[in-house]
Amino acid sequence: MYKVIIFGTGSGAKKITDFFTTEELSNNIEILAYVDSIKKGMFKEKAILSITEILEYCYDYIVIASDYFEEITCKLKKNNIDLNKVLPFF
Repeated sequence: MYKVIIFGTGSGAKKITDFFTTEELSNNIEILAYVDSIKKGMFKEKAILSITEILEYCYDYIVIASDYFEEITCKLKKNNIDLNKVLPFF
């Protein structure tokens, strides 16, 4: 099973969550949390993390649910996140 963190809490994150929780994928993908630069709290019954909190999790991939892939990737790199584990969804 792949453990995934989704970067974003907007409409893109909702679409990705719906896609990952389909019957075909739900047995292979576990969404651990979401990341947002501004929001805190919960999204889709999972914690919303700050970028710095990502390092506290054991994950396989970070899926970026935003059109701002390059900007987000730069932020992740500055926070020592392994970019080999970062994937764009769109």
